[in-house]
Amino acid sequence: AKFLLRDSGGALVGENNGVFTTNDNGGFTIIGLTPGVTITATQTDTISGYVLDETPQSILIKSGNAQSLAFYNAPKGALVVRKLDAATEEPLAGAEFRIVPADESLFTDNEGLTSPNNLYVTDADGQISLSGLTPGAYVITETNAPEGYSLDSEAQTVTVRSGRTESVSFYDSELAILKILKRDAVSKQPLADAEFT
Repeated sequence: AKFLLRDSGGALVGENNGVFTTNDNGGFTIIGLTPGVTITATQTDTISGYVLDETPQSILIKSGNAQSLAFYNAPKGALVVRKLDAATEEPLAGAEFRIVPADESLFTDNEGLTSPNNLYVTDADGQISLSGLTPGAYVITETNAPEGYSLDSEAQTVTVRSGRTESVSFYDSELAILKILKRDAVSKQPLADAEFT
């Protein structure tokens, strides 16, 4: 995880333009700070799978004491969207969904885990699985039904929670088939070129 440190005068702290990176123990130590100076730390990057804590924290440096700041990064969440046949509950591949945060913002790259246009298609198991989502509310809308099925036009909202996998299911009904047969009234043989409205 990376942090940017500035002193109370706005100057960058340390030899690396104020940038510090946590070690294997999740921390770093700075020595030789002047007592009476306030240091402000802002987290600028976090590790994969965690939500960035962008709230700066400040601390007054005191002589003879080691002061510390603690930042907490919540794990991201996951979402599974299932597409099922309304009658048989069999999974349906090829359904397209638009999945967006409730505030209608577009996803960022999200470490390559989400689509830049917010459109996703169910796989052979009738599912869309998204990981690495920032906790919050998401609106899911079916935009194209699988071939031979009617669209479930009602959007659903689901709240993704930190460190958990949420799931939501959509059901499509199979389209009815109308077959019109034109036959000879006596012989019952098929007749071609009949026109119907």
